[in-house]
Amino acid sequence: MDSQHILQTRFGLSQFRPLQKEIIDDVLAGKDVLAVLATGGGKSLCFQLPALAQPQGLTIVVSPLIALMADQVNKLLAIGVNAAAIHGTTSLSAQNNIWSLVTKGQLPLLYVTPERLCKPEFLAKLANAHKTTPLTRFVFDEAHCVSSWGHDFRPAYLQAIHSINGLLNYLSSRSGQQIQVPISAFTATASQKVRDDLMAILFANRQPAQYIQSAKRDNLTYSALTVDKDKEKLNKLIELLNQPSTTTGSVIVYCATVPQVREVSERLKMCQLRVSSYHGAMQPGERNKQQSDWMTGETDIMVATGAFGMGIDKADVRHVIHYALPSSVDDYHQESGRAGRDGQKADATLLFSYEDMRIRRMIIASSHPTENEFERFIHIFAHYYQSNGHVPIAIDLEQMAKILGNNDQGEKSNRRTVQAILDGLVDCGFLEFNYDAKLYAIADTSKRPNYLQIDHQRAHANKLLDTVYQYAVTPECKTTFLAKYYGEHLLDDCKTCSSCVRKQHNLTLVKDGLPRSQQLVDVDTALLEELNRFRTKMQKTHKVPPFSILTEFALKQIVEDKPRSEADLLGIPGITQRKVELFGAELLGIVSRLAPVPPVISMPELSSIADMNATSGLNDKEVEEQFRSFINQELRSIRRMAP
Repeated sequence: MDSQHILQTRFGLSQFRPLQKEIIDDVLAGKDVLAVLATGGGKSLCFQLPALAQPQGLTIVVSPLIALMADQVNKLLAIGVNAAAIHGTTSLSAQNNIWSLVTKGQLPLLYVTPERLCKPEFLAKLANAHKTTPLTRFVFDEAHCVSSWGHDFRPAYLQAIHSINGLLNYLSSRSGQQIQVPISAFTATASQKVRDDLMAILFANRQPAQYIQSAKRDNLTYSALTVDKDKEKLNKLIELLNQPSTTTGSVIVYCATVPQVREVSERLKMCQLRVSSYHGAMQPGERNKQQSDWMTGETDIMVATGAFGMGIDKADVRHVIHYALPSSVDDYHQESGRAGRDGQKADATLLFSYEDMRIRRMIIASSHPTENEFERFIHIFAHYYQSNGHVPIAIDLEQMAKILGNNDQGEKSNRRTVQAILDGLVDCGFLEFNYDAKLYAIADTSKRPNYLQIDHQRAHANKLLDTVYQYAVTPECKTTFLAKYYGEHLLDDCKTCSSCVRKQHNLTLVKDGLPRSQQLVDVDTALLEELNRFRTKMQKTHKVPPFSILTEFALKQIVEDKPRSEADLLGIPGITQRKVELFGAELLGIVSRLAPVPPVISMPELSSIADMNATSGLNDKEVEEQFRSFINQELRSIRRMAP
């Protein structure tokens, strides 16, 4: 069946996005594919559509999140496409129904977690199903999770590719002929190191077609703003949320920790803003409700940790604001890329304070415990376990953190430290965990985590943090910085990010030898500084946040428009009649004093220049020089008259 026909009749779309058609053609041709497409680039269609074009086969999609799988499956079911997911919460009866559909050739797409794909019983069912429904493709969604350089590294992804290879070897030996199933890998963000890992791990002895989309998003404006204190950061956030460009759509505010999400969302609600929140400590039902309210427009702003967003398809996000430094450039690029998926102008702003670095370092330390911390926990747990008669124990994270005391950095251990230790001890086999009863028991006292590997992971996490810190403080174009990180070379800076705008403000320009250009730059800079001083004075007088007096947008519009009357002021967004009554005269006075009305050349004077041209036979270039000379004389006379 023609892919264009499927696109229109099954997905209701009129045309492919960039690179989609080429990728789909390669998939249908049975090629291996590695595709790095920007957030919103339509990755899922690249494996969903081919699965429908090969209805008698089965495509296995390896996906890292249950919520992501559920979202894609529900969307497919809504358009009449059979799809299902098997994961830890799928009931036995539901699994039986799914396998029944698979063996009948009635289920073209099956989503699984990497952990599920590694289970022998799942692989056995897959091998049996292959007798009647051939495997047509394995797809790794969010493929950066495969790489230890990736920001969401998931060890089970590594095990999954070994399971696939083992399955293919088994099928080959059973059939007496080589069975080779194509592999596709999709991600929105992958540095060169991550791509190298994907090639080495997923595509060893394969030659995939590679599609690497530019990291540059022309419709996104990147900004990084340094703030000193929490109060200043909150005020800046509220100011950003009240900008006209932000209020026309949805917003995501990313925070570093759960307490920060709670605090920021409560503060924003106190400002009468419509806010949802999302973090890992919420119950699944509450998370789903918060996400649904935001997706359906019941709320405008989502305040969340990095747990939110993967697979979220909302087109009208106008602003993604990071309230704290993210853990890596990859995280930042992927999360900020959720803005402007409709192709319209959108903003990505990082609010950065040096306290963010301390918090992130603390998170890294608690997420990667030292050998000493592991051994101290093992000693404490073994004591409790023996005292309890070797009966499995439920761990209270808060209580255990207190028992552990200070970590190796001299700070109090926290829930994250305890959870990281528990996960490490389960992964290595020292502990076994009953997921239903939430109980831990000692399985093998000889087992230990790979402490050297954990040390390397901790060092790597700190290196990633250092790189995103460089992004925050660099005077270089933000878009150029991101492009370089992903191995691209841009010919020109973006001209719109905070670094480029700052350069333009600081630059001394003499355009075409005309002195007035220098004068205009100086005037605008002085005017902006004076307006900021005025806003600070009014803020302190009225005891309100700065944006309540004048927003950043209003300040820039005053500098750009240079209003000369109350009517001009009222034409600037954010300046109300009440504000004009309170301090309109002072604003107009500042503008008049620092940006006097430029000279107006009268019609007779212009006529005389035209007459000169006609009588003297001067060419256009010579007339232009005389015209500039005339204006410069007028400017000099104005300066002499100025007080």
